[in-house]
Amino acid sequence: LRTDVSGDPSFRELVGRVRETALGAYAHQDLPFEYLVERLQPERDLSRNPLVQVVFQIVNDLPDWGALGDLDVSLFQTDRESTRMDLEVYLFPADDGGMNGRLVFSRALFDQSTIERFIRHLDTALRQLMADPDRPISHVSLLDDTEREHLLTAGNDTDRPLPEASLPELFSQQAARTPNAIALELPDGSTRTYGELERRAHRLAHRLLAAGLTPEQPVGLHLDRGPDLVVSILAVLAAGAAYLPLDRRDPAGRTRLLLEEADARLVLSDRPDTTEEILRGTAITTLDTTADTEGPDDRPDVTLHPDMLAYVMYTSGTTGVPKGVAVTHRNVIGLALDSRWRNGNHERVLLHSPHVFDASTYELWVPLLTGGRVVVAPPGELGTADLSRAVTRGRVTGLWLTAGLFSLLVDVSPETFATVREVWAGGEAVSPETVTALLSAHPDITVVDGYGPTETTTFASCHPVTAADLPIRSMPIGTPMDNTRAYVLDAHMRPVPVGVIGELYLGGAGLARGYRGRPGLTAERFVADPFGTPGGRLYRTGDLVRRRADGVIEYQGRADEQVKIRGFRIEPAEVTAALGRQKSVAAAVAVVREDRPGERELVGYVVPRDNPRPEEFAAAVRTALTAEVPRHLIPSSLVVLDAIPLTASGKLDRRALPAPERSKSTERTAPRTPEERTLAAVFAELLGIESVGIDENLFALGGHSLLAARMIARIRSDLGVEIPLRMVYQHGTVRELAPLLTDTAHRTDAPPLVPVDRDRPLPLSFGQRGLWLADRLSPGSAAYNVPFAVRVRGGLDVGVLGEALSVVVGRHEVLRTVF
Repeated sequence: LRTDVSGDPSFRELVGRVRETALGAYAHQDLPFEYLVERLQPERDLSRNPLVQVVFQIVNDLPDWGALGDLDVSLFQTDRESTRMDLEVYLFPADDGGMNGRLVFSRALFDQSTIERFIRHLDTALRQLMADPDRPISHVSLLDDTEREHLLTAGNDTDRPLPEASLPELFSQQAARTPNAIALELPDGSTRTYGELERRAHRLAHRLLAAGLTPEQPVGLHLDRGPDLVVSILAVLAAGAAYLPLDRRDPAGRTRLLLEEADARLVLSDRPDTTEEILRGTAITTLDTTADTEGPDDRPDVTLHPDMLAYVMYTSGTTGVPKGVAVTHRNVIGLALDSRWRNGNHERVLLHSPHVFDASTYELWVPLLTGGRVVVAPPGELGTADLSRAVTRGRVTGLWLTAGLFSLLVDVSPETFATVREVWAGGEAVSPETVTALLSAHPDITVVDGYGPTETTTFASCHPVTAADLPIRSMPIGTPMDNTRAYVLDAHMRPVPVGVIGELYLGGAGLARGYRGRPGLTAERFVADPFGTPGGRLYRTGDLVRRRADGVIEYQGRADEQVKIRGFRIEPAEVTAALGRQKSVAAAVAVVREDRPGERELVGYVVPRDNPRPEEFAAAVRTALTAEVPRHLIPSSLVVLDAIPLTASGKLDRRALPAPERSKSTERTAPRTPEERTLAAVFAELLGIESVGIDENLFALGGHSLLAARMIARIRSDLGVEIPLRMVYQHGTVRELAPLLTDTAHRTDAPPLVPVDRDRPLPLSFGQRGLWLADRLSPGSAAYNVPFAVRVRGGLDVGVLGEALSVVVGRHEVLRTVF
């Protein structure tokens, strides 16, 4: 029986609705359940009952058999040891005028504490309804005062004192304590001390003020990863302004849009000629960071405050326009001085994330404000081999990776983590299988699932796991960081019980000021805090979560269409708007699909104004889009339709949107050379398609950055050739990449790894563990550990060597080799 709760009725009105529904249904009460299932033919699932999984019944009329002749008759109470449904709830009249209950549940789904909590919530709700039956049902709480208070305070006792100072002041204090300590370690092996950084930053800050910079004015950073980027960030803040990260890979139109949205009038660049060309026709001034002119070394006489703006970072927006998150000095300080970084594991942190990505806030400020070392990765695109070398050479101890890159690096290069003490991963769901694999190979590492939107300054909660926690079934987003409060609330901003899904609201020191220049959007997402001090705010994350009984929070999905793909936040509405702005497009929509397990992709559906060839039209739209939006907002596939499918009510019919075809080319050129055949086979395998023509672009077929990195790793391991990641973006076809396989310049002659100081032997990597040549020990036989060595001359294949040794040693022995 379906219950109509529309319009938020009172309980009295709801009971009337239920009565009418029940009376109408009784006319069909003799219809067998099995017959109903047969006629409706629902999709069958052996793990649950068809149609319904929960039964609630009030048994009003218990039969009174009295006596049958000489027999006294009473009901036989059975002990139920199995369930017909997942949950069965029965109420019976009691002698005292009340009701007795019986609840039968599946132990495979529920535990005793959950059921006891369920009964307590039902009792609480019924007492409120009986006391005031005219109360709207939305005003009924399942929680009593004690449980409500516990949910609001549990896990939120995170207050820690923070200094009343700005970022430049705290950095100057650190530089005064350790002026000669190394602050930056660069890819070429050179270093910069804290004292050097501070002096260069102060000289640049004076130049910025001389150029007319005003307090809190955003300054664009059109810079590569390197020392100039770090100096520029410190200089902008010392001058009392805020930095605006700009991505060199963005099209010129996108860069100009962000500068206009942020109201920036000055851009710092280490390639001023290129930047000035992009900004031609605007009133924005470019300042060359490579011209390290003489000037005062002291910090400018500028009034600074921890609540001043530190940076503006743009993310995807639902209105089709990116929104700039305004982050203050206090927000960054709250993150950088969190107690979780004081365990010594973040002594040497790798700076590899693009500075337009908020993970760079951790990579830069955590080491700089705690006396650590920032190990700077090479500029430009980084493949897995580049990243692995940067971690190894820099003896990195603390590392952040997006969930996808984390899985890829553990898979193809687990030896990367030899020096790492703690790795944080996030941006998307972190694979428990990947975590298990890494901890099995490197049991001394701590893996942390770090969660947090840009609006709460990089990380708001975390969940660490170690080898002692194995096996790991899931990776929750954990518990709040220092000075952070997390609430799981319903649509009326009331706490939901343990185990119930609600929206996550976040408050505390990391909460950003809002969206720059967008007061309406700020008011919508940054709402008044009903649980804290007057004037406090909470950020509505839009993430659906539930809190476990131990206080740990688990991610369950999104309340809107926003998604994260490879760590980047994507609002499909922004992509839809960008597609619709193309003159050749009559209608468009962008959606996220997951046609391949674990592979989310952004797909665009476009309707042309004229009748061009679909392939040519899609290619033209993609080219136009490339000049307007950043790479992560370009759909991996464009599907040309005659019309956007709609439901009867005029809404988008998502189910009618066809899955993208990986290749529509009828004039495909087959591979001609061994190199082309090798590459085409790798393309097809990674894309999950049957075959690839030599002129089909990897990204047009649905590829993305992580898949490109995986392809490079495969080629490197199988063929000993390392193709730079930038070459894949520039030449994404088999025809263009094949010559690189025979180019001696791309042969991998990687330098030896830097020795690692450890007090014990390192664990075997996945590759080493996979080189056990024979393991034929039969159950019950003896095992012997007999070390021996084999010297190989020339390039004998390892597999051949393994087969030979297997025969020599014999079938009844176990040969385990370590190379």
